[in-house]
Amino acid sequence: LLNAVRQTGADQPVIATGPHSGNDLSSWLRYRPHDPARQLVAGFHAYNYLACVARTCWAQELGATARTVPVVATELGEGDCSHRWIDGFMAWADASGVSYLGWAWNPFGCAAPALVQSWDGRPTPFGEGFRAHLGARQRSAPA
Repeated sequence: LLNAVRQTGADQPVIATGPHSGNDLSSWLRYRPHDPARQLVAGFHAYNYLACVARTCWAQELGATARTVPVVATELGEGDCSHRWIDGFMAWADASGVSYLGWAWNPFGCAAPALVQSWDGRPTPFGEGFRAHLGARQRSAPA
C-alpha cells in the first residue's frame, strides 16, 4: 500500500498503525514498510479499554518506537466519559515526544469516546479534560 501511495508522487508523511485495534506497536519496528520518502510515522490507538493501558506498556512499546520514528496516537479516548486515564497518557506522551489526537468530534455520547456532546460543540467531560490539557500546554509554551 505504501508503495502505491509513493508511486503517485505523494511524499507527505504516512501513518502506519499497529495491529490489535491499533493498540500494539510491539513489532512495528521489525515489520515497518520501507519508505523511500523516509516519511513514515507509527500510529497508535490509545483507549483505556484496550490492552496497552499502563505506563510500562507505553514505555516498552511506544517509547521504544518513538526513539526511532515519530509516533502519533491517532485515536485517544476514554470510554467512561471522564479524563482521568487520558490525563495520565497525555502527560506521559508529552514527556516522551509522542503526539496525540482526540477521538472523536462526533456526539457519540459516553458509549464511544466523544469529545463533544452535541453538534454545537459542548464538550463531554472527556472533551473538557482534553481541552484543558491542551490549553495548559499552550499557556506554558515559550512565546
